[in-house]
Parts: sequence; structure tokens; C-alpha cells
Amino acid sequence: MIPRHALLSFLVASAPLFAQAEIDLRTTAKKSTAVWLVQEDKQTQIIDASGQEFETTTTIRRTLQVVVQDADDKGNLVVECQIARITGAMAMPMGMGDIEFDSLDAPKKDDEEEDDGGMMGFSPGAMKKALTMGAGKSFKAKVSPYGKVVELLDGSKELLASGEEGAMGGNLDQNSLEEMVESAFGNLPEKATAVGAKWQHVGKGGKAQMPMESKLELTLAAANDETFEITANGTIEKPAEKADDKKADAKGEEEDQAAEMREMLKGMKMKNGKVTGATKISRKDGFVVDATTTTNVDVEMETPMGSMNMTMKMVRTINRTNAADAMKKADAKAEAPKEAAKDETKSGK
Repeated sequence: MIPRHALLSFLVASAPLFAQAEIDLRTTAKKSTAVWLVQEDKQTQIIDASGQEFETTTTIRRTLQVVVQDADDKGNLVVECQIARITGAMAMPMGMGDIEFDSLDAPKKDDEEEDDGGMMGFSPGAMKKALTMGAGKSFKAKVSPYGKVVELLDGSKELLASGEEGAMGGNLDQNSLEEMVESAFGNLPEKATAVGAKWQHVGKGGKAQMPMESKLELTLAAANDETFEITANGTIEKPAEKADDKKADAKGEEEDQAAEMREMLKGMKMKNGKVTGATKISRKDGFVVDATTTTNVDVEMETPMGSMNMTMKMVRTINRTNAADAMKKADAKAEAPKEAAKDETKSGK
């Protein structure tokens, strides 16, 4: 027979297994609170175009400052998101060379005068301009108590208009602006949730050139007085076509390119799309502490040059930073090793 005190100890220890307390995880961000975040996207594409295979890699780091400017009695927030800086690098295919970019750098004359070689505006200068689009600009958004953008406000129209310019247009669209803001808060459950509980989330991803839709199962994996962690597992699919996707506002050559792109996207197929991730959020200030999301997907489409298959991997990380580190320019540290090498050569016999 089990002693009474032993049975009581077992029941007390086992209680969390049978009933976990539900936690209200709406954002605790208050008026005047702010956070600096670095959102880094690393994307690798292995492309097979008509039997010719090549690889491209792109890294884009967006430094964001998110400030809560107001909060109402229902918990809705008005936030300002500043795209303080954009840096990164792109390894181009087919011998087109590699480019590095930093929105704090002044445009180089060589980039401005570089001919695109018939690549529809994809000269180094045009690429850098497109990849750093929006840097130094701010916009506002109304955000629900659960971190979802309800409405884009001041500054967003100007950014969206600039994102439609040129052959690389679409780098800034409504989805990407909303995503910047929501990434500061995480995908929060809209009702009290216990550790281990799951809920569903449908999200939009990619840019206008490669739209994606994620269908995720989110889990409250851990929680304490300081932070809580949400994990994600799900699939990536091609979103359903909308009526306004067929609209063309451009003129002449740009309109032809836009129509051509829409036709390619219409026939595009996505397969084997998977996404996993984990996000840690502060219960003190309501902002993300760190996050990692990994996405893999295979894409098939017909282009004017024939069939094209792509294997894509995207890794997004979000980490906190501060104003001093965020705006610090990289210094040249490569000179010392070169000098040491010269000295060794000179002294050798």
C-alpha cells in the first residue's frame, strides 16, 4: 500500500501535467516604449534554367526602430517604425559579379553610370537602389493588442509608391511593411493560452515577385515571468490569385514586363514548402527578444527562356540591438594581416 504522504507528494508534483494555467499573452508594450531590432534574411536559390544550373545568395539586414507613440483603452497601439538602415550582399549568377550595399554609403559614380547590359535595369546601381529601398524612412501603423497590424498610417503611402518603381519594383509592398511591424511583437494568441497549447495562423510572405502563404501551427512552448517562447511548424504554398493582381498601372516597357511577370506567376507551382521557427518575447516590454524562422520550398515556372526550377532556402533571424551599434560603420581590419605577411616574406631566406 502506498503511504499517504507519498501519494500526496506525487499528486502535487503531477498537477502541472493535468492542468496548466492559461496565460493572457497580449502585448505589454506601453506608450513611449521602444526597441531596436536587426531583421536579417539569408536566401539561397539553386536555379535550373533549361538545363543550366547556377546558385545565388542574398543577405539583407534591416535595422528597425519601433516606438509606441500612443495606446487606447482597448489596448490598440499606434507605432512608428523607422527603417534606420539596410545592409547586405548579393552573389549574382552567370559571372555578373557580387555586390555589397549599405544605405549609409553614398552612391558610387561607377554604379550610377553602370550599363545594365540589357538585363532590364539590373545594373549594380539599380540593384543597390532597389535593395536599400525605404532606408532612412519611417511610417506609422495601428496595431492590435495581439501584435497584428490593423491599418497602415502616415508615411506608408509614400513607401508603397516608391516600391512600385522600376524593374525591381515591389521590394516594398503592403505585406512587407506590415511584416516589419508585426515582427517586433511576434504571432500572439488572441485568447488566454496554456503552455503546450496550439493554435493556427495563416501568414503572407515573400514580395510581389514571389508571393507565398504560410499555414502554421503555433505552440506556446515555454513561459516564465520574464519571457515566453512560441514555436512554429507548417507549410508554404502559393497564394490564391486575386482580381487586383491583374491590374497594370505602368506604361510602355514597364507595363510589358509587369504583364510578363504576372503571366509567369500565374503558372508558377510551389512544392515541398516547409517552415519551422521559434520566437522569444519579453513579458516586460512586449517586444521580441530573438527569433529564427527557416523556410524551404521548391518552385517551378515557365519563363520566356524556357522552364525554370528553383530550390529555395530562407533563414530569417531577429535580434535586439541599440542605436550606437545599429548605426556604426564597419572599419577596415584587413590591413594588419597583409602587413604581417609582407614582413614575414621580407625576413624569410
